[in-house]
Order: sequence, then structure tokens, then C-alpha cells
Amino acid sequence: MVFDFSKLSTGDPISDITDPTDLFDALPNKKRGYGYLRAVQQSVLDAWAARRDEHDVVIKTNTGGGKTVVGLVILQCCLNEKKGPALYLVPTPDLARRVREEADNLGLPTVDDPEKPAFLRGEAICVTTMNVLINGKSRFGIVGGFRQPVTVGSVVVDDAHAALAMTEEKTRLRIPGDHPAYGALLDIFEDDLKAQSLNGFKDVQAQDSSAAVPCRSGHGKTSMRQCWKRCTAIAKARYLSGRGQLSATNCSGVRWCSALRTLRSCPSARPSRSSLVT
Repeated sequence: MVFDFSKLSTGDPISDITDPTDLFDALPNKKRGYGYLRAVQQSVLDAWAARRDEHDVVIKTNTGGGKTVVGLVILQCCLNEKKGPALYLVPTPDLARRVREEADNLGLPTVDDPEKPAFLRGEAICVTTMNVLINGKSRFGIVGGFRQPVTVGSVVVDDAHAALAMTEEKTRLRIPGDHPAYGALLDIFEDDLKAQSLNGFKDVQAQDSSAAVPCRSGHGKTSMRQCWKRCTAIAKARYLSGRGQLSATNCSGVRWCSALRTLRSCPSARPSRSSLVT
């Protein structure tokens, strides 16, 4: 007897579909009410398909425009193109739950844990929050940390404005004016702050304001990496001493805009494709 193995199933019938509209139409397990795309969803997906090879794409839709469906279909297209793992980021746990519910309505598999094999193999979309990704003990791993870093192929950031604000807050170290490190660090960046604004420097010196330190600063006195290590060590010492995080409400301090560069140590923040949805 001769077997024709070409007639055997090769797996998921939609796994080879990379056009977003065709993919949505072909989804076999959509629930009632999800039979067709809205006009605005179709328009956005068509526009994305024409620019899908761009590294970063910003998508702006009105509230209630069905952007969650758009984001999920985009990520499933990326998985079908072998551009995974695929990550869907939202600001809050409640929104993450709602996105997973919407994915279930479409019949798309999701997980909430970046360590799940289905996510790592590119078989399911991981839906989670910015706080899970951006923190000192990220479950996505950090270069030099105890977790093996996860390289994400495609990511959708829902509510990009909130995501940017949360990222900046997570990568900012506030030093109270009465802390010993305040004066020492102010001395290091005195020339750079004066170059920006002499009056602004005087305000910071008087603990009446805050200022952003340029990423390339220090005039050879010390590197930003060394300063960041010093601040981290101070924060750790303060925490271990039982006084909580090195921060204070309504306190002045030097704002470390260069801390955003630490995102580079998280491979998940540097996918081959990213879409910011607002």
C-alpha cells in the first residue's frame, strides 16, 4: 500500500495566512457578533499591511473603534510570518483581562505569563501589563540578571501615552534634597546643568526644582553608567535599611532622563516590529 503523506494535515489551517483581512475572515472559532470587520478596522489593517515591514508604526483610532481586535489580528499575522514571540502590552491588569477576553472571542490563543512555552514558541500571544515588562526584576529577563532574557519579535503597545508615562516613571530615580547623594551628584553634573540654564541650576541647588541630565554628561569625571550604579547602590542600601525606596513625595531632585537607556538592557523593548496604539 502506498501512502500519500501530502494529504495529511500540516497543522493550523490559518497558520499560513499573513494578510490581516483574510486572516480575520478565516478565523474558525470567532464568536457570534464577530463575523466581519468594521470599516475603520478594515482601513487600519489595510494601512498596516502596506507598512508592516517598518520597524515602528503608530496607529491612532477613536475610542470604541475596535483597536483591540486590530492589535490582536496584527500580532497573529506576525506570528504567522514567524515574527514571534508576540507581545500585547496594556497599562493595567483589568485592561489585560479584557484583551484576553477579546482574543477568546476571536478564537486566538493567549497567555498572561511570558515564561509560558506557548508564548516562547510563537504559538500564543502574551497579553500583559507595562509593569510586568518594565521593572528591576522583569519576568522577561534583564541582561546580566538571573533570568534568561526573552527576545520578543513583535509587540503592540496599547494606550501608548500611558505606556510612555509609566516607562519614564519606572526608570526614574528621585533623590531627596537632604540625602547625601544629592550634593555629590549635583557637583558631578554642575557644568552640564549650568550649560542648560544657570537659573535652573540655582533652583536645583536650592532644592526648588528639578532638571534633566543629558545622556552624555560628566565631562570625563565619571560615566552615566557609573552614576547609575551609584544611585542604584544608594537606593538598595536605603531599602535594606528599612526606609523604603529612595524617593520622596514633593521633593526636588535630579531627574535621570538617561535612565531610559536602561530599557536597552531588556531585549523585549527592542522587537523587530512594534505598533503603538493610541
